[in-house]
Amino acid sequence: MDLWLSVTILCLGAVGLMLVIVGSLFSAIHALGKKQYVFGWLNFLFLPAILYCALHWRDAQYPARLTFGGLALLLVTGLLILISEVS
Repeated sequence: MDLWLSVTILCLGAVGLMLVIVGSLFSAIHALGKKQYVFGWLNFLFLPAILYCALHWRDAQYPARLTFGGLALLLVTGLLILISEVS
């Protein structure tokens, strides 16, 4: 694998992970602000943030965009890693 491709994949994965983490924190703050305390405290574990954003899409559009955008970038990163390893 070329160096430029490795660096691109690494940067893409890092940005995706950062978006998931920031989106999870924003969704936790949003849930706590809406007095949904169970979701609010569980969102700090990152996985329930995806469920919260999917269930409360109309209320939590901004955190959902960050979280789902980060997941999409992580998916693209994984696909690029698979494609580059097969080639």
